[in-house]
Amino acid sequence: MLSEVVEWANRNNGVFSMKYRGGDAYDHFDVPGEVYLQYLATTSKGQFMNWVIKPNYRYQMRTHH
Repeated sequence: MLSEVVEWANRNNGVFSMKYRGGDAYDHFDVPGEVYLQYLATTSKGQFMNWVIKPNYRYQMRTHH
């Protein structure tokens, strides 16, 4: 499902990577596969990022997109 807020997102080896449309990209660490599946299923990607991912998982800005 496309998002108005998130341009792209993926998960590899527990690292959930995503990029905001017109903004920065981030890596979120130690995100379980179950949480990523919940992200994929949600109708509001931006709200899920703000309520579930950002407050609960360590992250850093990606230096390359």
